[in-house]
Amino acid sequence: MEKHDISKQKLAVVLPVDLKYGFGEVFYALSSSGKYKYLSFLDSNLDCNKYSRYSYVGFNPDFAVKSTGGKNEIISLNEIKAQSYSREDSRHPLLFLREVLNKYTCRDVCKILIKDNLPSNSFNKSAKRLLRIKNGLKFPDFNGGFIGYFSYELKNFIEKLPANAVDELKMPIFYLVHYPELLAYDHIQRKWYIVFYFNSFEDINGHDLFGFKDEPLFNNKTANCIDSKVCNNIKKCVIDKLCSDRRQYAYFLKALEEKRAKILQDFNSLNPVSSSAVQDNISQKYYSGKNTGLSLKSNFLKQDYLKAVIKAKKYIHDGQIYQVNMTQRFECSLDVRPHDLYYVLRQKNAAPFSAYLVFPEFIIGSSSPERFLFLKSGFIQTRPIKGTRQRGKSKEEVKKN
Repeated sequence: MEKHDISKQKLAVVLPVDLKYGFGEVFYALSSSGKYKYLSFLDSNLDCNKYSRYSYVGFNPDFAVKSTGGKNEIISLNEIKAQSYSREDSRHPLLFLREVLNKYTCRDVCKILIKDNLPSNSFNKSAKRLLRIKNGLKFPDFNGGFIGYFSYELKNFIEKLPANAVDELKMPIFYLVHYPELLAYDHIQRKWYIVFYFNSFEDINGHDLFGFKDEPLFNNKTANCIDSKVCNNIKKCVIDKLCSDRRQYAYFLKALEEKRAKILQDFNSLNPVSSSAVQDNISQKYYSGKNTGLSLKSNFLKQDYLKAVIKAKKYIHDGQIYQVNMTQRFECSLDVRPHDLYYVLRQKNAAPFSAYLVFPEFIIGSSSPERFLFLKSGFIQTRPIKGTRQRGKSKEEVKKN
């Protein structure tokens, strides 16, 4: 039996919540509210398949990390605990990033799914059924943690390559926001789930889901005992503790219900509307003709672009490269709110790997049919499209292709 280091395990608690709206409607309600400095949508809006079952919403982060290459920052966003601060770091950005990721990420995540109905007067066997039942749910792959981006300019800190591009946008080379709570939408069942993510026993004890302030779920003595020999699974530790302590179990159910009610209350206060009402709203705002005659500006002249293509083809012919991604940047002045533009984009160009990321300084919208990298259970998967051919079912077909 494989032994797990419980100190390196994380815990995710998954709880159903009835928002009564689809992902697009929830996106529009949250993004158009203007309430959130940081907001993240991982949007699988293509017709549901095995690559796009879940979409995610992150809206209540506790900290963010970013780097310009010359300056690294950790930004605390925990205003409730009056611990907001910004700390700068001058190390190599990848060393800084490694330290942060080692502390706050983990491959070994244990998951607890809570049933739809929370009983008020059950205990022991009922408690174990409540906390262990799976209802046929395929757990969301993303359980909380970092959402953000890595820019192409990060390559300059990985390899020694020519860096001739002018940095006109002055954006961080990476910007990651940590979400300990998020919403997950199951496109097959059309159901919403709240996911609570915990990094450690200390994180569990400090969260209002577990235990009383003067009586934490795990004290030092309990934690030391668990870390040594009693248990090698953080999920089992939590379940066994809750199921052996009637007061803790009752507190846990009450706290879960309060969390669910708070999210519903906050969401309903945004006055969400149906998708047809959203579309009518966008039509009335922009289909009056005021955005006609747009002028797109590229950072490439046509003759320079054609010369670059010829040069790239020669590099391929000479064997210096095997593929090139020729890109150009288009920009224009557009009197359209970003969330309105993205809402139309996700309808007109549905894709399994789309995203809408709100930062205080800027907003990023993306829509992609490609999966760059996906890590799960020690396996890395990539699903590129351009420049690829079918692998083949045999060695002969692979060699031929």
